[in-house]
Amino acid sequence: KQRYQRRVRGSKAGSAEQLHVLLKKHKPDFNALFSNPERDVRDRQTVVKAVSDGIVISGNTSPRTLPKLFTQEVVLLSDVLQLNELVCVDLLLAGEEHLPRFPTLTRGLLAVLLHYDGKRSMAACLKTLVQMREGRTWTFGLQPNMVDTVTSFTSDLMNEGLIQKILDVLVNTDVTEELEKLEQGHAVGDITHRLMLREAITKYRDTLAEVVFAWSCQNPLPLNDTMKVLCHVKKHCSVDKEGSIQADTAALFMALVYSVDLEPLSDNSTSPMTDTNFTKAFHKKQLLSS
Repeated sequence: KQRYQRRVRGSKAGSAEQLHVLLKKHKPDFNALFSNPERDVRDRQTVVKAVSDGIVISGNTSPRTLPKLFTQEVVLLSDVLQLNELVCVDLLLAGEEHLPRFPTLTRGLLAVLLHYDGKRSMAACLKTLVQMREGRTWTFGLQPNMVDTVTSFTSDLMNEGLIQKILDVLVNTDVTEELEKLEQGHAVGDITHRLMLREAITKYRDTLAEVVFAWSCQNPLPLNDTMKVLCHVKKHCSVDKEGSIQADTAALFMALVYSVDLEPLSDNSTSPMTDTNFTKAFHKKQLLSS
């Protein structure tokens, strides 16, 4: 995340080109926000054989052998998180590096935390990129070539179904269910670890919902996406124990408010309410669900 922020804040020539290269390189990481890299039999065999044959770790060119216990932990982590084995190798190694900061946790428990915290961090990066788009509500005052780079990248994500992917995550990633799944796999530690996991998963969900809100603030959502958000809010409205609307639902609701904004409806208004097809579809959806 810090690398993106440095590129965004930089004003030197070539910053936009560097940002373009960085975004292109990490496009798979943004895709991983919505679905984990799948487990692979060949990758699992590569990890198992790393005890004797070695394996090339990310960022290195020569293979290194791994202890048998480490490879067994990789397989377990892969099954619990339903995540590609090679990605789990990197997570466990990262967990091992962070052990001095968390003496009460194991590298495996840290790897689980890093997995969800990484998703939260990438969601925050995506939110920042969407906020950088020029639109009707705010401006970051960035150089035009920087804005063009970000607009092109985020528009590609939108054309690839960004809104639907976010809504799918919100439906399929329930905080309580995620914690129960991790508990069944013995991947939850003490109360502190549990709270950190809950916070990371919750923030991941909330930030993705805020991406939808940020987009609608700058640019009205297309008709199809507005209808999808409307259906989601009606069907999956979530409240906390006190009866208050939870943050992800509130963000999506406000995205709808911005998308159906009635003021002002001038001749050059960007509001979708000037589109008769939009208003008819929105009204029909309201009637059918009332």
